[in-house]
Amino acid sequence: MSESTNKHTKNTPLSRPLIWVLLLTPIICFYAYVNHFAINIGWNDDFHGIEGFLASWMQQETWGDKVNLLFSQMCDHRILWVRLSTLFGYNILGEVNYKFMMLMGVSYLLILPFVFYRVLKSINLGLAYLIPIVFIIFNIQPIENIFWAITSLQPNVVIIFGLWAFSLILFTKNKLYFVLANVLIFIAMFTNGNGMFAFLGAIPLVLYSRTKIEKIAYFAFVVFWLYFHNFQKVGIRPDPVINITQYPHLIIGDFFAFFGSPIDSTIQFYDIFLKHTTAIVVGILMIGWVLYLIISFLVYYYTSSQPFSSKEKGIIANFKKTGQKIAQKPEFNLFL
Repeated sequence: MSESTNKHTKNTPLSRPLIWVLLLTPIICFYAYVNHFAINIGWNDDFHGIEGFLASWMQQETWGDKVNLLFSQMCDHRILWVRLSTLFGYNILGEVNYKFMMLMGVSYLLILPFVFYRVLKSINLGLAYLIPIVFIIFNIQPIENIFWAITSLQPNVVIIFGLWAFSLILFTKNKLYFVLANVLIFIAMFTNGNGMFAFLGAIPLVLYSRTKIEKIAYFAFVVFWLYFHNFQKVGIRPDPVINITQYPHLIIGDFFAFFGSPIDSTIQFYDIFLKHTTAIVVGILMIGWVLYLIISFLVYYYTSSQPFSSKEKGIIANFKKTGQKIAQKPEFNLFL
């Protein structure tokens, strides 16, 4: 058996038809489910953020006023993509159709399998390894991100466009793709406040993989910093100084809970204490794992000139071994 055949067999242990069945089944079931249960009814922020915006848009007399409205603040966020989607749907259908906007929001999930396939190819893994990723992406647990129109066009966009931008920065050298990555991060940031993490998360990727001119351009892209121009503190939000001085333990807990929140226990047990505790514990484990990877890379980087034996034992040896693996596939590990 040839080397290429061995490699193909190793990377795709399942037959090609079965792989495609397993890849397409969760996608087809997901969109059939959404199409069946999505209804043309708004909820909560939909009325202010979508219908209210459209009414304000029609009242603006100049294009300058319209552009200012597109980028204007809503609560803690700037919701550019939601507003552009509202205008798109209204001009296509002649009405505000919430079901159409829900379907539009979840349609962007189709970008992610291509992004992750590109990542898998970078480490010579076959199509079969995309199967568990597809099952995770196209699941029905995040109900609000599916059946709440304005939300389906916010957090989804941040995650999808952010990951897409990361892959373009790391796995391509084309300058046009780098520009596209900047545009995607810009859209993510101006669509939901959490999009700032896409901008921050891309910094080590840019520093590692892009040219000096591109690094300068990334930090000099002043449009990113305009997010805070005329930013107004929302009245219902507490004073951050009071939170820092009087409730620092809550801030620390929320920091870890933020990173652990994807693991949500309320789908099994609706208990707030259990929910928060689970999120905090998972967040601590996630942050700990990231710190372990960073320390491993640094230990390997600063000791790589010394002789390294695979028989070494102890915590430093574990750091060096892990760091060595990271150094072998830096783009893949930075993407993760």
